[in-house]
Amino acid sequence: MRKLLIVSSLSLLLIGCNSDNDDAVKPEPSITLDQASTIQLTVDSVDQDTLAISFSLADDQGLPITDAGTSYEVFYLGFPGEYDSSFAVPWHQAKQVSCSADSEACDGEMVEVSQGVYLFTPSSLPEFIESMETLKYAITIHGALASNTTEIHTLP
Repeated sequence: MRKLLIVSSLSLLLIGCNSDNDDAVKPEPSITLDQASTIQLTVDSVDQDTLAISFSLADDQGLPITDAGTSYEVFYLGFPGEYDSSFAVPWHQAKQVSCSADSEACDGEMVEVSQGVYLFTPSSLPEFIESMETLKYAITIHGALASNTTEIHTLP
C-alpha cells in the first residue's frame, strides 16, 4: 500500500508540473561579426567620466551583430581649443585602444550587454583628458568580411 501511495504521489507531481505554456521561445534572429558583410555602428551613449561607450551593431538588414568583443580599435582625440595654425589638421593628442584575435591582451574591455548591444570601457583614461578643451572619439569594429565606417564623434 505504501508503494502504491508513493507511486501515485509521484505521478500526480509529474502531471501537475506540466507547463501551461507549450510555446517554444524563439530566439531573436542575429548574425555573428564574422558572418556580417556590412557593419553599422550606432552610438547610444558615452560616459564623460569613464569614457565608456555604449553602442549597438547591426548589418544592413537590421540584424543584431553578436560576438564582436575581440576585434576593435578605439581612438580618443584631445584638441586644446582655438589657436592659429597653417596645418589642415589641428594640433591634437591621441590615444589608441585596440584588440584583435592575434592580441595577447586587449587594451580596454568590450562586453556584449545584450544581443547586438555593447559597452566598451578603456582600461585607463588618456593622460591628456584634463588639459584638452574638446574630446572626440572614434570606434571601428573589424569582422572577417567587413568593418564599420569610422566616424569621429565629439563628447558632449
